[in-house]
Amino acid sequence: MENSSKNVRNNHGGTRQQVFTLIEFLTVIAIIAMMAGMLLPALNKARETAQKTQCTGNLKSIGTAVFQYIYDYRDYLEKSYV
Repeated sequence: MENSSKNVRNNHGGTRQQVFTLIEFLTVIAIIAMMAGMLLPALNKARETAQKTQCTGNLKSIGTAVFQYIYDYRDYLEKSYV
């Protein structure tokens, strides 16, 4: 007599669950890989947007500092060679 469910009787009268087969395991891995493949481009785009935003903020800070320096020193910006 065959059991159609996932539980199988063992020699001690109890039941045990069957483990994943290799095909089931590989199928799960393939699905996870496809999901990761769809998610990675979105993450890269978000990373690029964050870098652009940070760069814009840095440039604004530099510009503000330069204009504040020029204002404090009466429009005099000296070339300095380091």
